[in-house]
Amino acid sequence: MKRILSKTAALVLMTLQTSAASLSDALDAPDLVWTTGGAADWVAQSVVTHDGVDAARSGTIGDSQVSWLETTVAGPGLLSFWWKVSSETNCDFLEFYTNGVRVSGISGEVDWQIQTAQLAPGPQTLLWFYAKDGSVTRGQDAGWLDQVVFVPPSGPPVIVQQPASQTNTVGSITRFSVVVAGSLPLSYQWFKDGVQLVESSRISGVGTPMLTLPDTVRADTGGYSVVVSNSLGVATSAVAVLVVVSLSDALDAPELVWTTGGDAGWVVQFATTHDGVDAARSGPIADGQDSWLETVVFGPGPLSFWWKVSSETNYDYLEFYTNGVRVARISGEVDWQLQQYNLGPGRITLRWRYMKDSVVSSGQDAGWVDQVLFRPPTGPPVIMQQPASQVVDVGGSVTFSVLAGGAWPLAFQWIKDGLPVAEGGRVWGANTATLELGDVTATEAGHYQVVLSNVFGMATSAVAVLAVNLATADRSFAPSANGTVYALAQQPDGKIVVGGYFTNLVGQARYYLGRLNVDGTLDPYFEPRANGSVECLCLQADGKVLVGGWFTSLAGQPRNRIARLNPDGTLDQDFNPGASSSVECIAVQPDGKILLGGNFTTLAGQPRSYLARLNPDGTLDESFNPGANAAVYAVALQTDGRIVVGGKFTALAGQACNRLGRLNSDGTLDTTFNPGANADVYSAAVQPDGKVVVGGNFTTLGGAARSYVARLNPDGTLDNSFTNGANRLVYTLGLQADGKILVGGRFTTLAGQPRNYLARLNPDGTLDPWFSPSANAEVYSLVVQPDGKVLVGGSFATLGGQARSRIGRLNNVEPASQSLSYDGSSISWLRGGSSPELGWCTFEYSPDNLVSWLLVGIGTRSSGGWQLADAPGLDAGTIRASGYVSVGGVSGGFVHSYCGKTGILIQPTSRTNDAGTLATFSVVAVGTGPISYQWFKDDARLSDGGIVSGANTASLTLSYVLGGDAGTYFVVVSNAWGAQTSQVAALTVQDPVITAQPTNRVVKASASVRFSVAVVGTEPLSYQWFKDGVALADGPNVQGAQTPTLTLPRVLGQDTGLYHAVVSNRWGSATSAVAALT
Repeated sequence: MKRILSKTAALVLMTLQTSAASLSDALDAPDLVWTTGGAADWVAQSVVTHDGVDAARSGTIGDSQVSWLETTVAGPGLLSFWWKVSSETNCDFLEFYTNGVRVSGISGEVDWQIQTAQLAPGPQTLLWFYAKDGSVTRGQDAGWLDQVVFVPPSGPPVIVQQPASQTNTVGSITRFSVVVAGSLPLSYQWFKDGVQLVESSRISGVGTPMLTLPDTVRADTGGYSVVVSNSLGVATSAVAVLVVVSLSDALDAPELVWTTGGDAGWVVQFATTHDGVDAARSGPIADGQDSWLETVVFGPGPLSFWWKVSSETNYDYLEFYTNGVRVARISGEVDWQLQQYNLGPGRITLRWRYMKDSVVSSGQDAGWVDQVLFRPPTGPPVIMQQPASQVVDVGGSVTFSVLAGGAWPLAFQWIKDGLPVAEGGRVWGANTATLELGDVTATEAGHYQVVLSNVFGMATSAVAVLAVNLATADRSFAPSANGTVYALAQQPDGKIVVGGYFTNLVGQARYYLGRLNVDGTLDPYFEPRANGSVECLCLQADGKVLVGGWFTSLAGQPRNRIARLNPDGTLDQDFNPGASSSVECIAVQPDGKILLGGNFTTLAGQPRSYLARLNPDGTLDESFNPGANAAVYAVALQTDGRIVVGGKFTALAGQACNRLGRLNSDGTLDTTFNPGANADVYSAAVQPDGKVVVGGNFTTLGGAARSYVARLNPDGTLDNSFTNGANRLVYTLGLQADGKILVGGRFTTLAGQPRNYLARLNPDGTLDPWFSPSANAEVYSLVVQPDGKVLVGGSFATLGGQARSRIGRLNNVEPASQSLSYDGSSISWLRGGSSPELGWCTFEYSPDNLVSWLLVGIGTRSSGGWQLADAPGLDAGTIRASGYVSVGGVSGGFVHSYCGKTGILIQPTSRTNDAGTLATFSVVAVGTGPISYQWFKDDARLSDGGIVSGANTASLTLSYVLGGDAGTYFVVVSNAWGAQTSQVAALTVQDPVITAQPTNRVVKASASVRFSVAVVGTEPLSYQWFKDGVALADGPNVQGAQTPTLTLPRVLGQDTGLYHAVVSNRWGSATSAVAALT
């Protein structure tokens, strides 16, 4: 029978009251009412605990019996507890249930683990039980529970579980976690030694409850804490100390360089040691596998070490080798033994190897090594292996090492750029054979070498160059394609149009063309579907998308190699010029006319050899017919209207012109511009100073050696200051507003330095040392976003050291700057930093809150940007600047900026939510900043607090909506020029909602059975259970007919049937799924 175990429970035996006090205290939850039962009660004990004081342990039970522990809380709220089990693996379980629904379970030998659960509103019955199957006992045959905490989700943050200090080894995964209760949403920020951490390839989860260091290095040693905040307050965790040790520490040989491998590497551990501190242990391996540990010394000299093994005797061995020859081995249960050897002269590889045969395990199935000591007798230092140059991402770690011989002791001093490196902070091993730098920043880039000395002399190593890559892969953006991506174009709303030779995008069918949301997820509403490769894309100022390639149908309609889509992805039915062969490049002029290049010889039914121009409506521009004699791959516009053309041709506009030429705006040849290339030109970009950067397959340009990339002066002569080339093809180019040049292609070196398929040049043509993200295959498209991030498309599978299938995005730590202003007579658009460079721009004006736009004029270049003079009378409305961004003369798009009166570009949208979920309304407002926001519900002004956050921002968040939150929402945006009210968005809330359904049950006659539902909704909630459609009432064999859990204490034959529940409240009702009882 159940026993009530609470100090506050009335009419309970004195002996049980004593049990209650100890059990409640053991669980650290005296405010909860605890009950226990089954074949044996849970008990309080102090032998096995997590908090070091006491814990609850399941009762002693036999086969097919259970021991359970139960309490009830009123949700919603956060539950956390620690548990542990020692049992027969996968047969005897410690399990946790809420309202009769199994949440989790553990079995086998599982040490203390923390569990957390967000509990739904309403009564929540929490049940832990230890259950045994019909045979066999293993371990201690029990479960333990400790530190049970339940906190309702209201008020400021409360840290329920602090991050724990730990000691980890180099190369291991380190995790710090915190459990927090409080009003949602909660924000997290992790710190190390008081310094705010940022997301990188080496650190993840800096803004989440769990911080992860996936590849721990010694420089990670320090104190970690987290600050948690919500709209009601802030909480700071305790500091958790991380100590990081390496194999060299465990082996007591920091002067040696250690490597490990096999099927599992050796690890540092502290449980089994000879010196009482630490030792190295072989990795966990299976039958037929091995785990090895290795270093190199230079003899002659004495070697000693201690080793130990626990294995299957005469079958699984710990072995020691010198230069591949086995010297000794041990097996079975062998305690610590000292081994001593005199090594001969020369380079000697020392290897310890634990290996298993094909069957049977015995003992701990491992080997250990400790206190390795090698001391060569005589001679000055000799460097046998030099440190190697490396490239590392910002925030990553790097190791320089040197192998040296000579009389010991050897002294080491690492040098950076001529100055000694000091130990401490993010630097380890400044005076050892291995220098380790952690959390690398740009300041660590430089030239490294090491000076060795002993009583006989000194030796200085070669210089190793460390390059720090600041352009890391954007970890939040990871779409994928199953084939090559040739073209990318970003829309003003941030969505990304993708074209290429693929049939799958982000795991969904997309034939050669698709669109991504800003975060890299697939836009499900954009599916025009082509029947052949898409080679180029170009956005128009009105948002329409020009598409060129090899296809002959698009969106289910015949379209020969060229087509236009509306902004929503539907086909523009009025645009159908048709080309006889592929369209390889597209560019849009300021007047809206469209330049096309490719392999075609007819366009719109008229002869046009490889190059043509369309009017904005898609009809052929009859006045433009220069013609080439072979394919055109790139067209780039100059601000004066002239057109740079690159490709395979040797004649342009009827005159000799090798692969590169320039046309006047009317299509006649500019005869002053004829540099000539000896092979194909694939891309071209016009700089603000009129110079032209070109890339391709050429090795000479303008009569001089230029390897695959070069720059011309405005008159077509070679820029002799720009001489750094690549070792293979360049396919694409991109320009930043600061003058830097992005280069993509098939190369693996640029400017004589390793750069895999992707690089950036400074304005003077020198290599940018901070940009080295690396891809593992060709890059065909580079798009600079307005925020400076770089979209990359190609045939690669990795980008910036991260798995990225054909498409990815790079961070750009250099800021992107731009500002649009109006002084009453002229418009100025300043642009700088890593912003994309523009080919041309226009200025427009809206007098009617963004409903219509009037062209004011075409911008002219000014210092640092663009301007339009003599533009009075624009004070009462909104001004828009639209800039054209060319992607290497192949594809293109637009960026926009706004000033003046505020206007709403994107309205909030209606939505339907389940009870207990998060609802967000957002708006995009433009105009001169600062812009103010005020959200309303049903005409009532909202303010932050409770479930509401962001009431005065562009995004309103309701963290836990219920029926009473349904209504109409809108926002008023304002700036110094005026205010505008958004459209109304409706929130509909399904309340209540069943979050856990009853499940089918098969039981024996006379057994008991439970059906449960978990519900989120507004209290009070009413429950009614039904059998075969008939409402049930409590009786001798029916309990809980009007509760979340229906219990049939003794099942009889007539109880067989179909059961379901109806849950209702003031806002509505919900009917559960039907569960069968057999």
